[in-house]
Amino acid sequence: MNKSEEFVYNLCQKSFFRLWSYPNPRKKDSHKELCDVLVVCGNNVLLISVKEISIRESGDYKTDCDRWMRKAIDASVSQLYGADRILKTMTDVITSEGEEAIELPNITERKLYRIAIALGNKEKYPLKSGDFGSGLVHVFDEIAWFIIVNELDTIRDFTDYMHAKESLIENVRIIFSGEEDLLAYYLSHDCKFGLPVKDGLKGNVFIEEGIWKEFSDDDKYIKYKQELEPSYAWDRIINILITDYFSGRYTEPIELKELDIVLRLMALEGRGNRLYLSEDLLDFFKKTDRIRSRVLKSLSGIVYVLLATERTIAREHRRAELLLRCMVMRTEVDSHEIVGLATEKINGEQGFSIDIAYLNIPTITDELLAKIKEGQNRFNLFDRNVDKNRKYYKL
Repeated sequence: MNKSEEFVYNLCQKSFFRLWSYPNPRKKDSHKELCDVLVVCGNNVLLISVKEISIRESGDYKTDCDRWMRKAIDASVSQLYGADRILKTMTDVITSEGEEAIELPNITERKLYRIAIALGNKEKYPLKSGDFGSGLVHVFDEIAWFIIVNELDTIRDFTDYMHAKESLIENVRIIFSGEEDLLAYYLSHDCKFGLPVKDGLKGNVFIEEGIWKEFSDDDKYIKYKQELEPSYAWDRIINILITDYFSGRYTEPIELKELDIVLRLMALEGRGNRLYLSEDLLDFFKKTDRIRSRVLKSLSGIVYVLLATERTIAREHRRAELLLRCMVMRTEVDSHEIVGLATEKINGEQGFSIDIAYLNIPTITDELLAKIKEGQNRFNLFDRNVDKNRKYYKL
C-alpha cells in the first residue's frame, strides 16, 4: 500500500473492523489488484479506489482542472467499473496474499457502493458524485472521507447514509460545496434528507456551504458525542475477539468464516443500538456479584445472552452453560439467531477470557423443545424474573 491507500484503509479498519476490511484485494485467479480497499460485511460491499494526484499548475485553470479530474476521478471510475464486473464472478474475497477470506454476499442480495477517494485536490477543483455510465460512484476528497468515516463509524450507519444519498441523487439535482455539509444536513434532519420533489420532477437543491462547521461546533452536537462514549464498549469486545483470532490466542479452533458469522451480527449493529447494548452490558458487569446472566434484545432483532461465572469454573463447563442458556432463550423469544458471550465475574483480579456461542434455529421441534426444557429445569436457568422496560432477563 502507498500512503494514500494506507490512510483510507486505516479509517476503514477503525470504523468497519479489520475482519471485514481488505487492502489491495486480488482479482480471481490473478496477481492483479482488484481495487485499493474492499470492505465486505453482511450484504454490504464497499468498493474503493484511491488516487492522489498533484498537478503542476499551467496557469490555465480549466486545463489544470480537466487534467486533475481525468487522473484523479476518471481513472478511479474506470477501475471501479472494472472491479464491479469482476466481483460479480467471484464468490470469496481474495486477499493481497492470494488467500480466500470472507465469502461474498449473493449477487442478488449484494448492496454495492462504488467509492472514489480523490486526494491532492487542495480544494481547488470540484468533485462530483454521479453515474459516469455504469452506475453511481461516490467521490470524496480526504477531508470529507475523514469526517464521514469517523462520524458514521459503523457499517450500518455508513451504508444507511450512502443509500439515502443515492436515493436523493435519483430524485433531485443536489448542489453542495463539501460532502461534510451534506452530512450535516442529513444528521441534523434525524438521519434523513426528506427533500421535496415537486410533481415527481427533479429540481435543484442547494446545501449551504459551511454548515458542517456550524453543526459540529454546536453544544448539542458536542453533548451528543459525549453521550455516545459508552457505546464503544461494544466495539472493544469485537476488536478483542478479532485481535485474539489473528494472534492465535483462541484455546479452541475456529474457522474464520465461523467467526465472521458471530461477529458480523455484532458489527452490523448501528451506533445507537450499540449505545443501548453497551449500557446494559456495562451495567451487567457491575452486578456480576449478584447477577449471573442477562439477555439483551437489540432493536435489530438479534438476541444476546451474557454470562459471568466464577474463575474456578472450567472453560468447557462455562461454554456448555452458555450454549444451554442460548437454547433456552431461543424458546423464549421470536428471534432464531442468538449470540452468547461469557466471561469471568469481576472480582478485582487481572485478566479475563471470553467465550462466544451462536445459534441459528429457525424451527424448534417438539423433541428439541423437550430437551431444552429438561436442561432449563435441571439447572434452574432463567427464572421468570423479567424486567420488561430494560428488555432483559435477570437470574
